Amino acid sequence: MQQRLTEIIHFLESARADLLRAYSAIPESRRAERPAADAWTPAEVLDHLALVESGAALLVEKRVSRAAERGAARDAGEDAGSSLGVLDRYGVESRERKLPAPDIVKPRAGVAAADAEAALARSREALRAAVGRADGFDLSALKATHAALGELDLYQWLLFVGKHEQRHTAQLRATEAAFAERVSAG
Repeated sequence: MQQRLTEIIHFLESARADLLRAYSAIPESRRAERPAADAWTPAEVLDHLALVESGAALLVEKRVSRAAERGAARDAGEDAGSSLGVLDRYGVESRERKLPAPDIVKPRAGVAAADAEAALARSREALRAAVGRADGFDLSALKATHAALGELDLYQWLLFVGKHEQRHTAQLRATEAAFAERVSAG
């Protein structure tokens, strides 16, 4: 696999592991509970992430398929250096910048925790499969517009999935802290 894709996959897996640790710290009985009236439940957060990741997997799949159909040049496999910092200027993982979710990736209200967990696992499988099919293509030449960030190449789209998960990992940690505070105050 291309060095850049390998690096991105490692980043995605690390971000997912952190996310799942934060989610697991929330008691099962509270995963369908809102920490505040205007906040998503932990299960809804996972459902949202599954929708975003599924969309990114489909995007990669479609762009790579079109590139293959038109005989796009394959990536020469040259070492392009690390790609992990290419989204840093956007601050995607920071919760200080509000990024409203477009309707297409808003979670299903009241989604069951088990359903959200399963959807997240399926979305990761779809993304891994799409990345496997993308191997060998120059993903910096394949682009699509992100609703909040503008035009991104497919390497950036893949990184966005992980950075976005980091953002919601912080949200889940804040949710867990809010629930713990309620217990200690009650």
